[in-house]
Amino acid sequence: MTYIDHIRKMKASGVCPFCEEYKQDLAVDENDTAYVLPARAPYTEDHILICTKRHVDILQDLSAEELKQVYELIVKWETILYQKHGEVVVFLRQGIPFGVTGKSLHHFHRHIVPHFTIQYGWTQETSDARHIMDAKEYGEKIIQMRERY
Repeated sequence: MTYIDHIRKMKASGVCPFCEEYKQDLAVDENDTAYVLPARAPYTEDHILICTKRHVDILQDLSAEELKQVYELIVKWETILYQKHGEVVVFLRQGIPFGVTGKSLHHFHRHIVPHFTIQYGWTQETSDARHIMDAKEYGEKIIQMRERY
């Protein structure tokens, strides 16, 4: 299944994939405000998402304390992945889902992606066509990350 097909399926069901994955105890790390998930449709190895526990849409919806705790997880995981991969990109998409930023969900999250640069030539079409991990593959990735980090 492609990423875009997965997102469309979740949207049609009315389920937020990030909220659902947190309810299923799939986080590899967390604090009081946020949690870390491996990306289900990663751009590169060890692509992770920092998601808020509270279902909010944009950065401005977060309190100062929530922002502080999100930032703590970003710094922790950026450091871990930088030490392993040597290069990482931390990014945030804000805007309209399926708009020009490539945002696809109404749930605040930050990406940390090792070795992700414009040289890969990503377009919205190639992003949408990414492979989405099935439940077995995703479960194995979660176990691997929990053990490694």
